[in-house]
Amino acid sequence: MDTDATTRPPAEAAPSNTEATADPVPRSELRAPRSDWEVGERISWFPIPDEAELDPRVADLVRRQREKLGAPNNVVRVHAWRPELMLRWLELYDYISKGPSGLSRIEREMIGVVVSAENRCMM
Repeated sequence: MDTDATTRPPAEAAPSNTEATADPVPRSELRAPRSDWEVGERISWFPIPDEAELDPRVADLVRRQREKLGAPNNVVRVHAWRPELMLRWLELYDYISKGPSGLSRIEREMIGVVVSAENRCMM
């Protein structure tokens, strides 16, 4: 008999298969969000900067998203750590969706919806 068995704390029960696959983020990383900028779970491997540390241009974008959508979206949260790249990507997106084309803006938006749905993207 193991004499240390009585002094060791009991081992934690291993999670069931449903628990292990249902939540890929370790429970230690989950926390309740304090604002609509923060999320309660990991949404990216990229670092999400604190809202107080946002580049002023990104902070303005977040403000406009709150006015129009009610909260900032995850694309902005995830890319806010590299504001120059995010803002250039948004310029490209605006050019593609609103620039000169043989397609109307609505037709281009519908193409984006179909591609996103096919890729199982919530955008």
